[in-house]
Amino acid sequence: MRFNTRHKRIFLAWHIVNILAALLWIYNPNDRCDAHIMERHYIKYHAQMEDLYHKVRQQLKPGRNIYIEFEKGKVSAFSVFTEDKHGCNSWDPSEEKIDSLLMTSGLDRTDLNDIENELDDIHCISIVVSSSPHKPYKIGFRRILLDKYDFIIYPNVLSQEEQERVASDPGNIQYSPHVVFRYNTGAIGNLNFPGKEEYLQSRKIR
Repeated sequence: MRFNTRHKRIFLAWHIVNILAALLWIYNPNDRCDAHIMERHYIKYHAQMEDLYHKVRQQLKPGRNIYIEFEKGKVSAFSVFTEDKHGCNSWDPSEEKIDSLLMTSGLDRTDLNDIENELDDIHCISIVVSSSPHKPYKIGFRRILLDKYDFIIYPNVLSQEEQERVASDPGNIQYSPHVVFRYNTGAIGNLNFPGKEEYLQSRKIR
């Protein structure tokens, strides 16, 4: 077929654009996740994760626990709880709701912008932090359809018994004595971390 007319050349260009868009969607690395990807990401960004955690924890009011998630440059989820589990949360919160939750937590708009920028720098989407220095923090890595992948990082090395208990959860992979890769799904059915056994076997033969 010859593309010797303007109409045919436009038709060809339109199809090329569609093919490239389809390939980008299929091969976009941000639309994939597994334990190997999480391991490489943690090795690269773990220091920045820890710095972000300390900055946020120091700003929280005593007894507060927060969860903040971003999507496409805006706050998509924001929760604040006290140690007795009382609190409030909001998905897709309004600006007024965000201001109220910030005041409850001890953070302000500058802190929120800093959290967003630093999460963006490490290519992550959410953070969970407690004001208690003894509780783990969580960095949300990716959402893939109904699935979410997180890094759970404990401030202290877990005992062997604690590691075994954590590792026994089918959605967890114990990466190190204080780091866990966590898989959650909103779908009904299998709660196992995809590829968990294969990843653990690959670590044994390294």
